[in-house]
Amino acid sequence: MKNTEGVRLHSAYNPDREAERYVESVLLDKSPRIIVVTEPAESYLANAFRKRLPHAHLIALRYTNQNFIDTDNLWDAVWRPNSIQSVGDFLFSSILEEFLPATIFVPWKPSDSQWPERSKKVWDEIASFITIQTAVIRTRAHFGKRWLANSVYNSVFAQNIVILPQITKPALLACAGPSLKSIFPLNTDSLYITAVSSALSCLSFHGVKPDLCITTDGGYWSRDHFRYCSPDIPVAFPLEAAIPADILENNPVAFFSYGSQLERSLYRLTGITPVLAQRNGTVAGTAASYLLDHGKNSIIAAGLDLSVEQSFTHVRPHAFDPLLETMIGRCFPLCGILYERSGNGMALDAYARWFGSRDEKFSKRFFRVPESTRIIPKIKSASLSKFLKNNRESIPTGPSCLQKQDISTVYARGQLVASFLEETADIIRTFHGDIEKNLLLLEIVQLVAFTGYISYLNSGTPGTWREETSEYLFSLAKKVRARVQ
Repeated sequence: MKNTEGVRLHSAYNPDREAERYVESVLLDKSPRIIVVTEPAESYLANAFRKRLPHAHLIALRYTNQNFIDTDNLWDAVWRPNSIQSVGDFLFSSILEEFLPATIFVPWKPSDSQWPERSKKVWDEIASFITIQTAVIRTRAHFGKRWLANSVYNSVFAQNIVILPQITKPALLACAGPSLKSIFPLNTDSLYITAVSSALSCLSFHGVKPDLCITTDGGYWSRDHFRYCSPDIPVAFPLEAAIPADILENNPVAFFSYGSQLERSLYRLTGITPVLAQRNGTVAGTAASYLLDHGKNSIIAAGLDLSVEQSFTHVRPHAFDPLLETMIGRCFPLCGILYERSGNGMALDAYARWFGSRDEKFSKRFFRVPESTRIIPKIKSASLSKFLKNNRESIPTGPSCLQKQDISTVYARGQLVASFLEETADIIRTFHGDIEKNLLLLEIVQLVAFTGYISYLNSGTPGTWREETSEYLFSLAKKVRARVQ
């Protein structure tokens, strides 16, 4: 069996048996739920996998746009290079992180030899996808309960909830990499300044007040960044983010929604109108997508370095500087601490690949300051002065206003949400159906008992995830009722 270039990619004698033997060597005693095959050519592997695992979800990642189209119908999903999605985005949309442990990635080696450059690019994106999803799995297992609690408390205790206006100026996205310092001193009149929360300390030090702060981090340590957030700065975040109580009480806040069932339920109960946003491994990706979607002008990022340095990896001053100083001692000099921190850049590599895989619609309007040390394909550099000059005609006059949302009181929202948690706890405690068919219950179980749920998926034994989830929901509901009294 040959491709369009006359190169044999399958056995000329018995390609079906060849595929069956290969599948046997790949699977051994494994029974994955999802099987991803890179350029399966004439797709003999599809029939072989179906014979062994009739209920598995089969995905093909093609290396060309025109070859083997007549066999695409043998797969449940197919990606080709002319897709509007990158390989990584396609995999993110096709494979939920809870199913990653039950997923295998299989190369068809003759195709890798025929298209080596395309093979390398696809497998690099697969590696990036696995890196990010593995990090998400670890994070969810550790922080799932915290994210659920954040979602509940944010939806109940936020008081000055607003709708953000359309962005009418060119935007500056201030991130916390060392190149952020290159933009100071800064004339803010011509820019819509958006800061990720970790950049607030540096902006405050230089007397710059952002028009918007965006945060997505659900970890408790991220709250330290808000020491530098004055009460008049609007803050936008998803429900799961860790937001200090004084920010919820005093600052204008806008909510993001990633479209999950839990978000929809909490927003519906509380009457909050969110803004759709894109979940991303890094807050900079979510912020960049938001700015592009809600304005027509270009964006320039400063501090988006995404590179490991042998000195400070964040711009200074930084909210974590006091913590770093407490670690320094005679046996732990600063240079040694910084060197150890610079040893692992896998996550930064993955984030850089995400920016580098954006489509033309993104890269045409998104720039970085030239002081950013890492080159990211497709993302152009521009000095701030040149950026403003090229966007001069699009700079409007007149202020843009926040619109306050009219919602119920904290007490009323608290009672509604607490009742929702209690009712859900009762359902989960006695649930005996296929939980994967109930997306709301599935999401809550994954947040509270993710490790137990993954074990259940792999072993089939019930475990204690029902009891663990229902007990936590009752406890959370009790805390909410106590706080709103």
